[in-house]
Amino acid sequence: MAHFKSAWKAFWSILKDDEKAKAWEQLAAPTEEPKPELPAHEEKPKAGASNALHLLAILQREARFIDYIQEGLDGYDDATVGSVSRKVHDDCQRTLEKYFHIVPVMSETEQTQVQIPADFDPRSIKITGNAGTPPYTGVLQHKGWKASKQEMPTRNNAQDPMVICPAELEV
Repeated sequence: MAHFKSAWKAFWSILKDDEKAKAWEQLAAPTEEPKPELPAHEEKPKAGASNALHLLAILQREARFIDYIQEGLDGYDDATVGSVSRKVHDDCQRTLEKYFHIVPVMSETEQTQVQIPADFDPRSIKITGNAGTPPYTGVLQHKGWKASKQEMPTRNNAQDPMVICPAELEV
């Protein structure tokens, strides 16, 4: 309680004076190592972009997805492309199952007639054609997909979020 009076005065002076507020922020800021500035052509990702980059990093780590997509296919025969595609496909599918458990929005078979009740969730079902008012009866063009869980591993904050997969050098 000995410092209460000083803290009270500081609170009101900071509240009323922008310069004192800035000085207080500098004084109270935790001391940490200065982070190297990014080159002009690189930017820090926003939160949504960072999440997308994190997902790409996971798909690369567990399924070599980016290696596959970035590789030119012209020099390979169809059998080689097919076998590599099957491996990447299986690994991507396993990764999505592991972290998201992807399930259909609708269980009915595509290209069959289905009925949609009037109280359907428009975020889950997209109505196309001459819609009118619900309830609807129509042909299911695509059953849709949703994640029934989201358990992404924590990203290592010591790594640059723009680096999806670091280069590797064996020495």
